[in-house]
Amino acid sequence: MCLLEEGELVASVVAKKTKLKRPTVYAALESLMQRGIIKNNKFAKVMFFSAHTPEMVGKVLKARAEKDYAKQQGVADQLAAQLPSYYKDTTKEGDFTINTLTNLDAIFIQIEETLLSGALDVCFDPQEVLRDANKKAIAKFYLGATGKKKTQIREILVDGPEADWYESKINNPNHKIKRIAKSKKLHSAMVISKNAVLLVNQDQDNPVGIKIRHEKFTHSMRTLHSALWDNLD
Repeated sequence: MCLLEEGELVASVVAKKTKLKRPTVYAALESLMQRGIIKNNKFAKVMFFSAHTPEMVGKVLKARAEKDYAKQQGVADQLAAQLPSYYKDTTKEGDFTINTLTNLDAIFIQIEETLLSGALDVCFDPQEVLRDANKKAIAKFYLGATGKKKTQIREILVDGPEADWYESKINNPNHKIKRIAKSKKLHSAMVISKNAVLLVNQDQDNPVGIKIRHEKFTHSMRTLHSALWDNLD
C-alpha cells in the first residue's frame, strides 16, 4: 500500500513511512517480489522498489491461485487413483462393507478418517502402540485434531507409562479416559465411529486392519463398549 501510494521508494524510506523495522520491510519486499506484486530497479547502485498497478496485481494473484489450484487438483487426483490399492480386499455381504488393510499407510489413513469422523468409543493398549517417537507424533496429531473439534471420545486404555504420556497430551474436555490393569493386554485396537468399526492388529511386524461398515453391527459394538465402560466405574 505504501508503494502504491508513494511510488518508487528505497527500502529505508518504506520502513520510515510504514514505521516498521527494516528487517521486517526487507523480508516483506522480498516476499512481494517473489509473488510478482512489486518490482525493483537499481539506479546508481541504489535499489528502488515500486508496485505494479492494481490491475496487474489482480492478474498476478489470479494466475498464482489458478496454478496452486491446478497443483492441488493434480495431487488430489493422484491420491484418489492410489487409495484403492491400499485395500487388499473389499467385500460386500448384504448391508456389510468390509475393507481389509494390510499395510501401515492404509491403516493410518483409516485411523485418521475414523478419528475425525465424529463421536468415538476406543479400546487400545498404548504400551503396544506408542513404542517409538513416530507413533507418538501421530498420536499427538490425532489428539490435537480431535481437541480442536471437541470430539466426544470414550477411551479404554491398558494401564502403564505410555498411557500416562498419552493422557497427559489430551486437551479436550469431551475426551474421557478409563483404564484397565496392565495384566489385561490388548493385542488389537478397536475404534468405533458413527457408522463403522475399525479393528487393528497392534503387532507392528504384521500390520493388518479390518474396517466394517454396518449400522446395526456398529450399534452392537458400541453397546458392548458401553457395558465395559460402565463396569469400570
